[in-house]
Amino acid sequence: MPDNDTIDTKSQLAWYHCGRCGSLFQSVTNMSKNRLCSECGFSPNPPATEKNSHTSQFSKSVDSVQKSDRHSHGQIRKTLTRKKTNPFMMRLVLIWVLATGLIVFAIKTIWHEEPTQKPESTINIADAASENENLFLVHKSMGQCIRTMREFLQAGPPEHRSQFVMQPIKAVARMTRHQDIENLTAVSPPTPESSQWNVVDIGGEKAIEVVWANADGRRFDAIFRKETDGWLIDWENFTRYSDMPLSAFLSGDGDAEAEFRLLARERLSEERKNMPTMSIMFYAPVFGRPAETEMSSSEFLIERNSTEGVLLEAAFSALKNKKRPFNAKLANYDPDGMIRVRVKIRRSGEMDTRAFKIVELKACHWYSSDLSGFDVGKEGGVKNQD
Repeated sequence: MPDNDTIDTKSQLAWYHCGRCGSLFQSVTNMSKNRLCSECGFSPNPPATEKNSHTSQFSKSVDSVQKSDRHSHGQIRKTLTRKKTNPFMMRLVLIWVLATGLIVFAIKTIWHEEPTQKPESTINIADAASENENLFLVHKSMGQCIRTMREFLQAGPPEHRSQFVMQPIKAVARMTRHQDIENLTAVSPPTPESSQWNVVDIGGEKAIEVVWANADGRRFDAIFRKETDGWLIDWENFTRYSDMPLSAFLSGDGDAEAEFRLLARERLSEERKNMPTMSIMFYAPVFGRPAETEMSSSEFLIERNSTEGVLLEAAFSALKNKKRPFNAKLANYDPDGMIRVRVKIRRSGEMDTRAFKIVELKACHWYSSDLSGFDVGKEGGVKNQD
């Protein structure tokens, strides 16, 4: 080959990049259709299918990205929608709560009721313990007391009955004198169904008190005291014993001085409350019918600042407050406004000049006890005596 040809051929060479193997090679510039890679021996241009494949993969990637973007946009849109919805729901709930509150307030305002105040307990631990002890004593001794009363009523003569009562030697003479006044044969003994029971503390000594209804409608009360022979009856309290009937004494019969178990009533208590004396009248009780009375005495004027006057005022004040001597708690069947008294009265004069005077107001109860039933303080303060 001549030199000029060689020079001319080289001037026509150029560098190309193989699209298949990635090598650089030289080739004639005008041989684009037949040009081959000097390294791999193939056309440096890749087949059309491979280009389409790359394009397809690129398209798929683009589509995937677009789908992902659309999905993300959808999620964002849902989130934004949810965020928009939540405040609406919150407002709706708030409106509902406010409406409910207004309805409740309106109901309470229209149908207003005063709140019921719970009563405060006034029983302390010591009182509760004492009450339980009393209940136990009643439960334990009730049967013995009923049996004592039944045997007393069935015994008959005073010398037999006296063994069931307190201080039998002293009582038998009084029982003999009293048997013509009261008939005890129709009295039935108490039963658990017909009776009420309670414990009374008389001067530190426990006594059991009972009230019961008789088959004929009469009502009786008795008190039992514990002695060596068991639970015995306070006979004088049970029979409302007096040395003689009040009617006989007022008419001038018998001794000029006698002791009585009577009911006392204050006359014109409101009208005379500022006067130095109180007007008292005495009434004989009816055995078995506590709400009834027999003959009454004449008027007794008693100085308020005397021993008798202070004690009577204390007893009447306790009655108004529904309290009784020695804190007795059984129902009171006596006439309204009347108190029980043990009183010694003296009679003087004859017929139209006859006069009566209180010798001693021994107690404001009918129990066989010398305790008055109340403690009266130096300044007139009164409390139950126990």
